[in-house]
Amino acid sequence: MIQRFAALMLVAGLGTGVVLRIVAGRARFGTFVAAAHLPLVYHLVVTALAGLGAGVEPLHLGLFAVGGVVIVVVGALLGRSFVITRSWWAAAMPAVTLAVYLLVAVLPFSYALRAVGASLDTVPLFATVLGIIFTVSALLPLAPPPVTGPRLPRFPWQR
Repeated sequence: MIQRFAALMLVAGLGTGVVLRIVAGRARFGTFVAAAHLPLVYHLVVTALAGLGAGVEPLHLGLFAVGGVVIVVVGALLGRSFVITRSWWAAAMPAVTLAVYLLVAVLPFSYALRAVGASLDTVPLFATVLGIIFTVSALLPLAPPPVTGPRLPRFPWQR
């Protein structure tokens, strides 16, 4: 069942990317790369509110929230800086940011949740992963070819 949803998101994302390329062109690729991190923001907010409702210590909750925001902002800025030179890395940056976010922020926070007798719900994580699959596949048709610098002539002694 999960594979079917993932395949549906992949096909829908590719179709959306083709439509966005026709409508918006490749000039808006950097904006779309930054906006592709919104599913991570959704998971961050839902998980922080769940931790607040469960009574997690404020230090653990603050570390999770600040760490998650830093990871998302760094991922969006890094993806935006890769737009010109490394467009395929820019398109994959939401998935890389999700992996870092899950390992660095969510995994330690889940131990803080277990300490108070709560656990993470899988529905927001499932929605986030499907959203990232959708956005990454929507970014692929928009990715421009990487820009290479002009080649300078080589002298005979440089060969």
